[in-house]
Amino acid sequence: MIVPSDPFYGLKYINHKERRQVKKVMNSKGLFRFDGPKLLRTTELLESKLSSMFDGNVLCVDNGTSALKLCLVANEIGVGDEVLVPCLSFIATASSVLTVGALPVFVDIDETFNVDISKAESLITKKTKAIVVVHFQGQPSNIDAILEFSKKHNLIVIEDVAQAFGVKYKNKYVGTIGDCSAFSFQSGKVITSGEGGFFYHKDNKKFEKGKRYADCGGERPYDSYPSWDKEYTSFGENFKITEIQSAILIEQLKKVDKIYNKQIKNYNYLINNLTEFKIRKKSKESKIFPMSLCVIFETENIAQKFLQYSNEKGIEFSFKVGNFLPEYNTFKNKISWQKDNFPYTKEYKVNPCAESLELLKRTCWLNLSAYLKKKHLKYIIKVMKDFINE
Repeated sequence: MIVPSDPFYGLKYINHKERRQVKKVMNSKGLFRFDGPKLLRTTELLESKLSSMFDGNVLCVDNGTSALKLCLVANEIGVGDEVLVPCLSFIATASSVLTVGALPVFVDIDETFNVDISKAESLITKKTKAIVVVHFQGQPSNIDAILEFSKKHNLIVIEDVAQAFGVKYKNKYVGTIGDCSAFSFQSGKVITSGEGGFFYHKDNKKFEKGKRYADCGGERPYDSYPSWDKEYTSFGENFKITEIQSAILIEQLKKVDKIYNKQIKNYNYLINNLTEFKIRKKSKESKIFPMSLCVIFETENIAQKFLQYSNEKGIEFSFKVGNFLPEYNTFKNKISWQKDNFPYTKEYKVNPCAESLELLKRTCWLNLSAYLKKKHLKYIIKVMKDFINE
């Protein structure tokens, strides 16, 4: 049996409803969020729905990477600053720091596979301005400990919620607990428009600063051309989302509970029948979105054997070593597209996070495809138990 293992959750639920919304936008010929013969203001409607859900300032943008940069820009993080970043994530979590001229400082993870805040104390310097908190693979970090640590060191808390839309920690949506946050609607996320994301900030003035930066630095009344003649306007970049993406997301947003319930049901069935295995830790206070089944083994050798065994049986477990950022060439060897490798400095050295790498090398992950059926779940359980018994 070949078990579905694609990581595209929201895509499964795209149907005639998304197509209908897109058709409306296409017929209006108003694809740009600020202009068109019959502008539907679809993005404005989406932002209103998200603002209501998260009770705060929301700006929809072209992708999650842009949203991360806006978090940094809004908080005036730049050249000479350092930002704590978990060693396990997608490259954008750290590379966004480089794009504003600051330097990422990698922090170890623990068996939750989120940041181990106890390992961050020794990394604090006078240059440390913020910490990026990644809720990896749909599971919240230990927010309470992070907030306490950040308060002690006067750090800005930026939440990377790319893989955790709608996830809760102590009945609060992740992304609303720190100072600001970045969300993603890329294809492999909870809900999707192919690309897309949004920027959230609690502080109104900082939110407006990020909003201007995302619109080439200008100030724009909704249906007018932006102006750059205010004393506080500057330059920026173009991070605008399209009306077509927003139309898709309006329908995807209605399906969040359905998507969640399917994932939780499948995940619980698996872990309740795999008590012989060591599964990724999670906080009791957390409502997770289980993107994957994560199994921890005692040694790298056993993990390698399990990986080979399960793959031969049609179950595509894999390693997450490819998401281990300290090994990336750009960080390890200070490679930049700038001639002088700016913003890397001569003194910059990557924290190797050796304990985290050792943990990742003995941990196997299976994407919990939205296409999994009961027969697949039973087969996964059988194969995993057979591995132990052989």
